[in-house]
Amino acid sequence: DALLLFREGQLVAERYRAGISAEARHSGGAMSTCVTGALIGLLVADGRLRLDQGVPVPSWQRPGDPRGEITLRHLLQMRGGLRHDEESDLARMLYLDARDDVAAYAEAQPLEAEAGRRWAWSSAGAMVLSDLAARALTDSTLPDVRRRMVADYLHTRLLDPVGMRAAVPEFDAAGTML
Repeated sequence: DALLLFREGQLVAERYRAGISAEARHSGGAMSTCVTGALIGLLVADGRLRLDQGVPVPSWQRPGDPRGEITLRHLLQMRGGLRHDEESDLARMLYLDARDDVAAYAEAQPLEAEAGRRWAWSSAGAMVLSDLAARALTDSTLPDVRRRMVADYLHTRLLDPVGMRAAVPEFDAAGTML
């Protein structure tokens, strides 16, 4: 929809598809996964999460559950190993029966490959990361509290400092950033 070219911090070219303008809102799509990764990086830098320890998903901490071996690094590198079909699972998470709690759906998936062994684009892994970000920022399970804490942190630590003041994070009914 849009292309903006910057050189040394200055906008040098700007083009939009017909019917689109600089004021139009755009879906973040895969870019949102990058924002989630940056959010996790900031939480690691702030000491709220650890990159190379098992991901603190309670259901993965049961003895014998191989998902307990998945680390933040694995999820950030799309090497978590969770079963995920990007087409059908993404549609299910965003638009069908899992849309109200995408993280619960993603965290319920079994391992398809050993953590760290295979790369595969996974929106499910990004949803797990998004849930972890909310849990790192608040102990509350109230969706409104989760939304507010993530949105405030995201704007304060990432979006506002880089000048992305118009960005609007979207959340599911459980308060997980999409």
